[in-house]
Amino acid sequence: MLQKEFVSKSPSIDEDRDVHLVFNPIGATEISLNPQLDPVQMRMLPVEQRRILNEQYRCKRAQEEQINAILRAKMIYEATVESTTALIERQKLRSEVLINQQSRNDSQLSAKATELEIQRAEKIQQMQLAQAKAEQAHIQQLVAQKQRSVVPQSSKNHPPVSRLVKQATALVNNKQKRAHKIEQRENALKNQQIEYLLKLKTQEANQKKQSEELIQQQKQQNATKTRRTVLFGEKMDELHFKTEEKREKQLKTESIKLKEKYEKEKEIGFDSKQAQKDRIRQITELKSQMRKENNAKYQEQLKNDFEVETKRQQQQEARKIIETQRIIQRLKSE
Repeated sequence: MLQKEFVSKSPSIDEDRDVHLVFNPIGATEISLNPQLDPVQMRMLPVEQRRILNEQYRCKRAQEEQINAILRAKMIYEATVESTTALIERQKLRSEVLINQQSRNDSQLSAKATELEIQRAEKIQQMQLAQAKAEQAHIQQLVAQKQRSVVPQSSKNHPPVSRLVKQATALVNNKQKRAHKIEQRENALKNQQIEYLLKLKTQEANQKKQSEELIQQQKQQNATKTRRTVLFGEKMDELHFKTEEKREKQLKTESIKLKEKYEKEKEIGFDSKQAQKDRIRQITELKSQMRKENNAKYQEQLKNDFEVETKRQQQQEARKIIETQRIIQRLKSE
C-alpha cells in the first residue's frame, strides 16, 4: 500500500558516509546506508530488500575497514623495521668509535711509557758516565801529584817510585773494571728496553686482534637482529594476508546467503520484475519532472498523485472487504 512519504537528508552519522532517512506515515523509519543509492528508489523497494542492500553495504564497509587496518599495521611494521635498522647502525658506529678511541688511547699510553722509560735509562747512563769521568780525572790528578812529590831513593821519609807506580796501576785497573761494569749495565738496560718494546708490540697486536674480534661479534649480532626483524615482518605479513583472505571468504559466504535468502523471499512475497520495472520507470519520470519544475509545483503534484493512488487503493480494499463479507454471508446461509 502506497502512502505519502517525505524524503529528507539527516546529519551525517559517520564522517565517511551520509545516511538518508525515509519516513512513512505509519511512523517506521528505514535507513539507507549507501549514499550512492537514490532515496526515491529506495522508498519504493520492499523493507526486506532494503535491509539486504544495507547489509551488503555494511559488509563492504567492514571489508574496507579491515583492509585499511591491515595497511596501517603494515606501515607501522615498516616504520618499526626502519627505526630498528637505524638504531642498530647507530650502535654499530658508536661501538666502532669507542673501540678506535680505546685503541688510540692504549697506543698513546704505550708510546708515552716507552718514551719515559728510554729517557730514564739515558739519564742513568749519563750520570754513570759523568761519575766515571770524575773518578778518572781524580785518579789522574792523584798520579800527577805523586809524580811531582817524588824524591831520590836515598830519602827515607818518602816511599819509593815503584810503589807509587803500583798504586797508580791499581787505580787504573779498578777504573777499567768499573768501566767494564758500567758497559755491562748499559748492555743490560738496552736488552731490557728491547724486551719491553717487544712486549708492548705484542700487547698492541693482541689489543688489535681483540678489537677486530669485538667488531666481528658486533656485526654478527647486528646481522642476527636484522634477520630476526625480517622473519618477524614476514610472519606478520603472512598473518595479515591470512586474516584478510579469511575475512573475504566469510564476506562472500554471507553475501551468497543473503542473495539466496533474497531470492527465496522474492519468490514468495515480492512483486514481479515487471512491476518493479514499471515503478522504477514511473520514479524516473517523476524525477525528470521534478528537475524541470520548481520544488513547490513538484511537491503539489506529488501530493495529488499520492492522494489519488491512496483513494484508489482504499477503494480497492473496500471492494475486497465487501466481496469477502458477501462470500462469508453466502457460505453461512448455505
